[in-house]
Amino acid sequence: MLFIVCPLIIRQISLDLFNIKLHSSPKLYISLTALSLLVPFVHLMQFAHMLNLFFMPLMGRVGSEVNVDVVISLTTLLPVFIISTYLAGFLHVSKDMARLAIKLFVIALIFSLIGCFSSLGFPYSGNLSSPSAQRHVLHNFKRDFYSHDGKLNYSDHGLAYLPFDRNSKSYIEYIPEIEALQNYELDDSLAYGGIPYFFPLVSILPKVYIGPMEKPDISESIEVTTAKN
Repeated sequence: MLFIVCPLIIRQISLDLFNIKLHSSPKLYISLTALSLLVPFVHLMQFAHMLNLFFMPLMGRVGSEVNVDVVISLTTLLPVFIISTYLAGFLHVSKDMARLAIKLFVIALIFSLIGCFSSLGFPYSGNLSSPSAQRHVLHNFKRDFYSHDGKLNYSDHGLAYLPFDRNSKSYIEYIPEIEALQNYELDDSLAYGGIPYFFPLVSILPKVYIGPMEKPDISESIEVTTAKN
């Protein structure tokens, strides 16, 4: 509604205030229409900026291997698409529509190449030589599966790895223990899918890497003392 009401109000106020006759000057009509669209454009750009200010720090630590570059690009694409649809009409009133369309295409192509082949378009994964701190969770686990009558059906030990960032595993995959881990597919026949985590956690962290490992030898007793206030 802002893109419809705002140009009408601004144009009508300008016509009454300056006693402008639009039918006598097509250029004045186009200029006034473009100027009246400036207000909703600035409002939409400010909204897009606030949206990125909220999502960019959040997506940098989203806590999974979701490609956050794609998410940010989609939130940026939406306001750009809306603005482009309202500016496309000015092509039809241009004297040389073909030349203007070629210039716009070249500009769009340049910025697309910059976004696709430089770190400017990939704020999270574009600079692999200087990565930010990545979060990892490693658990040495023991799984025991029992039947309905309480008998032990299966038991094993292993290492579970949870990547909390987009590039987490790629930075430490050269470690032999990590390299041997495989993406674990949920087993419907086992409780909680067979993973050593509470089941709702799987929807947040879709990838869990599990591999065999010996049971840790913890011979020393651990004593925990709580501090008094």
